[in-house]
Amino acid sequence: MAIISMDKQYKTRRGRDVLLLTTNGKRASSAVVAILEHGKDNEAVVTYYANGKLLSTNTHDLDLIEVSPFEAFEIDDKVWVWDEDMTIASPRHFAGVRTDGYPLTWADGKTSFSIGIEGYKTMWDYCTKEKPNGT
Repeated sequence: MAIISMDKQYKTRRGRDVLLLTTNGKRASSAVVAILEHGKDNEAVVTYYANGKLLSTNTHDLDLIEVSPFEAFEIDDKVWVWDEDMTIASPRHFAGVRTDGYPLTWADGKTSFSIGIEGYKTMWDYCTKEKPNGT
């Protein structure tokens, strides 16, 4: 399991919202401190190991898992994509996420409906639902 980082977003395995307070705790068992959604109108402060586990050995419903930046995307959503070396974003249709986290779109601007059974997907460095400024 990866080390928890302040520049990423997390939730619990059960899907509760998480607000990280610090990842610099002095003891191994309290390296990460977070506020968790606890019921409808309550919150709880919880400490974790640096890897986001609540307990050192067992999997627990409150363990932290990283939230994908594409979690709210649906297949065929209209998106804007570009690579590091591009100056202009291209409109495409979302086709999922690779196992390494890179976003995919259907090739040639097609959708899951129009691509056909042997449809190809293209990987991108960046993907957003909103058109980026300056493109």
